[in-house]
Amino acid sequence: MAEVPKDFSARYREILGEELLEELLKFVFLPLRRSLRVNTLKISVDRLRSLLEKEGFSLKPIPWCPAGFWVEGDSSPGKLLYHNMGLYYIQDASSMAPPELLGPRPGEFVLDMAAAPGGKSTHLAALMEGRGILVVNEPLLYRAKVLVGNLERMGVRNSALSVLRGNTFGWRFPNFFDRVLLDAPCSAEGSTRKDESFFKKYWNLSYIRRAQNVQKSLIVSAIHSLKPGGTLVYSTCTMTPEENEAILTYALEAFPSQIEVEEASLKGLRAMAGVEEFEGTRFHPEVRKILRIWPFLNDTEAFTIFKIKKVRETLPASVRRGRTPRGRVLGREVDKDLRRKLEEFFRPYGAGEFFRETRLFLSGDHIWVHTEDFSRLFERAVFNRVGVKAVRVYSSGQMRPTHAFLMAFPHLFREVAWEVDEETAHRFAYGENLPAPEGSPEYVPIFFKGHPLGWGKRNEKVLLNKIPTPLVLR
Repeated sequence: MAEVPKDFSARYREILGEELLEELLKFVFLPLRRSLRVNTLKISVDRLRSLLEKEGFSLKPIPWCPAGFWVEGDSSPGKLLYHNMGLYYIQDASSMAPPELLGPRPGEFVLDMAAAPGGKSTHLAALMEGRGILVVNEPLLYRAKVLVGNLERMGVRNSALSVLRGNTFGWRFPNFFDRVLLDAPCSAEGSTRKDESFFKKYWNLSYIRRAQNVQKSLIVSAIHSLKPGGTLVYSTCTMTPEENEAILTYALEAFPSQIEVEEASLKGLRAMAGVEEFEGTRFHPEVRKILRIWPFLNDTEAFTIFKIKKVRETLPASVRRGRTPRGRVLGREVDKDLRRKLEEFFRPYGAGEFFRETRLFLSGDHIWVHTEDFSRLFERAVFNRVGVKAVRVYSSGQMRPTHAFLMAFPHLFREVAWEVDEETAHRFAYGENLPAPEGSPEYVPIFFKGHPLGWGKRNEKVLLNKIPTPLVLR
């Protein structure tokens, strides 16, 4: 069993006292309960619950997230077909709280400033019911790739991906977003329940101080990017006052009349108030409104959250000095000829009509579907991916539909899909080719239990498996 550093115990003894410190230490290395969130973009909560119970799992509702469940069973839900089909996201229960508190609505402009790996982004998209614009930002490219994979698997239609430093959003998009989620990079003390070697590998006081400096710049940027009347939720998966109470105090001092701290609560979520003083530092009185989700309160990871409402317009110094950001569109709108070819390609599926009413962009060799008006974004930043990648267009003029398009718009293909049985579905999910059904088009949408598994490409009498390699079961 790994040991807890004395510095760690001393810090939380000051906050919790001896009795509650003992409770905390009981949970530091206790394995997490498995939990998941139903992807309501694709399936109802009741339907998914029924499917998993038939697989031998027992599901217990998470009180603060209507789509969340703790899961018990002999195997892992991550190994099921349904997971790769994007019907749910495996996620700790406490990390479902920030999107629920933010409460985005369909049609709004929402920013997830530090979005990878995508648990909260896909949660926000589900709460938005696929309508409005969800900007997902991740400055590290290797993490952005993981984020993209999850967005595509979960069938998110309304996202725009940026790979920007988070502290530039206040300048690029001042007073712009209806809601902002800042799940800030942090010292991640909640991760001890996932990794017994956490303290040995990662934990030290100097890292906490470095993280605090990043968090200060991010929260200032987040507040500037929020429109008056908008809502910001700040969260970390750590317990340190330096990364939570100190950050809220810093924000209130930087914006004394432009923001207000809102009371925050979720039904069934047990939390303690923020810490008003730590190691001789007294914080702003409003830190009492912070939600401290200690591991022993709900048997979850540690999480700390607060909620801010912006009441007046703000302008960063760069904007006041007249500095203007530049953006551009990666690609061009699809011309009439290419649009006609796209309609013809999808006509055998009954989906040709869809493309007459949709804004389409050609970027590189892919056509992208923009389900919302993203033009206001392009004026101020470059976005790496906008909307859903629909098809790849080859130099020969041939087209290949993408897995992402099938995941995001399954309703376009249900009437002509090949609905396979469980044995065939598993063979296909494990990467096997299948015999081609008679009279099928070149690309066959393969469904299981009414939901898409992936495309098969006709090659003589065989359907070649076109499930993306990372999603093939092993």
